[in-house]
Amino acid sequence: MFTIAICDDSKEIQQELSGIIEKAFLKETEEYDKLLFSNGEELLNWLDANERTIDLLFLDIEMPGKNGVEIKSILEKNDRVARVIFATSHYENMQDAFGAKVIGFMLKPLQPDEVLRRLENAYRDYKDDVVVEISKEVFVKKSGISYIKSEGNYCDFYGTNGKTIKAIRNPLSYYKELFGDSFIQIHKSYIVNAYDIKKCERNRVALSGGVALNIGRSYVDSFRKEYRELAMKNAHDKL
Repeated sequence: MFTIAICDDSKEIQQELSGIIEKAFLKETEEYDKLLFSNGEELLNWLDANERTIDLLFLDIEMPGKNGVEIKSILEKNDRVARVIFATSHYENMQDAFGAKVIGFMLKPLQPDEVLRRLENAYRDYKDDVVVEISKEVFVKKSGISYIKSEGNYCDFYGTNGKTIKAIRNPLSYYKELFGDSFIQIHKSYIVNAYDIKKCERNRVALSGGVALNIGRSYVDSFRKEYRELAMKNAHDKL
């Protein structure tokens, strides 16, 4: 079930988003669940008390207590919120709001057509984020992988949650093809999830878990090209 959360101190915004969501899912066969929070603390308390995953979070930036940017930073260490769309009254707030889970920004007052478009994009991404069988009876969710390391004829999978699945017997090229354009080879021994990259330096990438990996000299140009193309595509969808 697709779980949507709205975290905004404005009841009017909560009602407006709720109405758009309800209309959008009238034409979908899959059910959805909706959660409402008036501030970031309510959201964090719910995550502490429940084991469910929030597939899409509409997050206000200007809120009492912890603001949306602070909440986003906390959520980057939590694998139970998959996607964040920010809502703000000020463009200048956007520069601090980018992050691995952030898939879009909306300016208040909200435009129903824009909300619907972003909701549809997020739902399509949710359906595409499949659970993949990486070996016999070993399954992982695509978005939960930070990077893959090759050790001879075996591969180790490093998750965004800090967990590791070791010694899966398949070549790195197999997983590059399996996971598609969002996984980029940066070294003969590494493929990284481009959406988990926090920072690109000249010859290395920093991932959300604090891991830094070197980019092989023969992969610098191809990595930059693939990453730039993916970033441009995502920027078009976000803004």
